[in-house]
Amino acid sequence: MQTKRHASTKKLKTRLSLFNDFFPELVEIQTHLEDYSICERHYNQLIVQEHLRQSLLNQDPATTSEDQTITKKNVTSREQAATSREQAATSREQAATSKEQATTSKEQAMTSKEQAATSRKQAMTSEEQATITKKQVAISREQNMTSEEQTTTSNEQSIICEIGIQVGGQTTGEKASEIALQDLKSDIYWLKNN
Repeated sequence: MQTKRHASTKKLKTRLSLFNDFFPELVEIQTHLEDYSICERHYNQLIVQEHLRQSLLNQDPATTSEDQTITKKNVTSREQAATSREQAATSREQAATSKEQATTSKEQAMTSKEQAATSRKQAMTSEEQATITKKQVAISREQNMTSEEQTTTSNEQSIICEIGIQVGGQTTGEKASEIALQDLKSDIYWLKNN
């Protein structure tokens, strides 16, 4: 079983830069080697032993160019796979955000429904208060009419008192007038006779 090492050691960084001409994808990952590990076999080939580098330096340029093209295609494929993974992660995040927004929209709709119900209750209460006020106005009008009737009755009674109280078919006022008339006749008679 092979052991793995972190790829971010100082020695590895120094040695990897020697392979940049042969493996262009190494240039791109050297800025974040802490994300990678290297197995024992490749560590020995790249860092400990000089054989791989020497063989690459002695290689036929035509073969090297063809290998570099294949390597570039492999790098491109890996980059595309990484981009696809990032896009999938972004899609999952967007889906989660959409679900949260849907939940928020549902909550807002429920709140709006509750507010509408409260408004309807308040409108009903206002209508009930208006009805009560109308009833109170009607009662007040009835009381005013009763008061006016009482005033009219009181006025009639005052007029009756002024005219006189009716006694045996005659009012006291008429009786007083009759008595005064008789007194006057008596006086006239007395004057004629005297």
